[in-house]
Amino acid sequence: MAKLIRNYLRYFPYALVLFELCSYLSNDMYLPALPSLSHYFAISNYQTQLTLTIWFAGSMTLQLFMAPLCNTFGRRNTLLVFTLIFALSSFLCAITPYSSIFFIARFIQGACIPITYIAGYATLHKTYDEVRAIQILSIMSAITLLAPIAGPAVGQIILLASNQKWQMIFIALGLFSIASTLALYFTMPRTMTEQERQNNSLKAFISQYLCILKEKAFLYHNLPSVLMVMTIIAWVTDGPFIVMHTLQQPSHVFVYLQILFFSFWALGLTFTNTLVRKFGATKILTISFSYLIVINVLFLLALFIHPDTSWHIFCIFYTLNCLGFGASLGPVQRRLIEHCKKYAITAVMAISSVFFSIGALISSASVSYFNYLGFNPILTLTGMTLCCGALVAFFGQLFLLPMYKQKS
Repeated sequence: MAKLIRNYLRYFPYALVLFELCSYLSNDMYLPALPSLSHYFAISNYQTQLTLTIWFAGSMTLQLFMAPLCNTFGRRNTLLVFTLIFALSSFLCAITPYSSIFFIARFIQGACIPITYIAGYATLHKTYDEVRAIQILSIMSAITLLAPIAGPAVGQIILLASNQKWQMIFIALGLFSIASTLALYFTMPRTMTEQERQNNSLKAFISQYLCILKEKAFLYHNLPSVLMVMTIIAWVTDGPFIVMHTLQQPSHVFVYLQILFFSFWALGLTFTNTLVRKFGATKILTISFSYLIVINVLFLLALFIHPDTSWHIFCIFYTLNCLGFGASLGPVQRRLIEHCKKYAITAVMAISSVFFSIGALISSASVSYFNYLGFNPILTLTGMTLCCGALVAFFGQLFLLPMYKQKS
């Protein structure tokens, strides 16, 4: 019996990534349906973009409460409850005839997203050592990239198969979420210690949150990760409208670009997963940050030399940036845990999740707002991508790498 349980538990990372994939698909899969959604609810393109933004707003509402919930009821139980809530909100998106209810359901969907990072990833970091954790996180991230790569294509297929009924996309998401909940029920281990269960009051966690925010190591590791995520969100929010409205291209062009960008992100993850045991996380990050500096300097020069081809320049250099982002994200996140060992892991993950959500919300809202003001959407997206990529590179070189050298 014990051997059977161990066999089930080794599949936990794959069960976790199933729900993570499902949660990200809740944004990517319905991107081709945005025009249909706008027509169905009789709302403007700007309001339709807000269905993406409100998802990010929802994702930053409950993180600080999730950590004490995990310590009170267990990471496993808390994760399972939120996966079911996510499924119900997906079904609500599909059946409501009112745009206001749809916005509420999207907000609830977003509110469930951080539980994967807070409860799921905390369990992974508690279970595996640094090298193995980085390898598993790289594999999981590569699988998760199926959402932005395949999500729009799958959404387009569902639209074609259902005669343009966008509601079927959310029904599929709800069923996928239920399947991933069952997989987690059978595979997720219980890793809570007695000490963690005793330190479960919100007051104790607030005290830890404040201490974590004062840690330079925490801020130094979170900011590059947040900036990487912001470039993804800017593209996901603005990309469909640039391709289909500004450039008047069919939706499959957006799908091809999505595949191109995130395939290079997956290549970066593969690079890290293959070489981290041989060279170590510090060497991987040194190479990645140096590469990103070169790429973003060339990005800026290309824009100065050929400002009239900003869209083509964006496509080329965002592809190359994705390679560096994919290689560096896993080691940076793992080093965050290593530098904050004295705090409850769920508290560290909760505050990190808040940072990710704020960055995603700022990115999504900024793009929508600049478009609302009439700014050129291509220049807005290009400028945000260049700024974020350059900051990741220089921040890594100036702060993170010297920190690792001091520690060694």
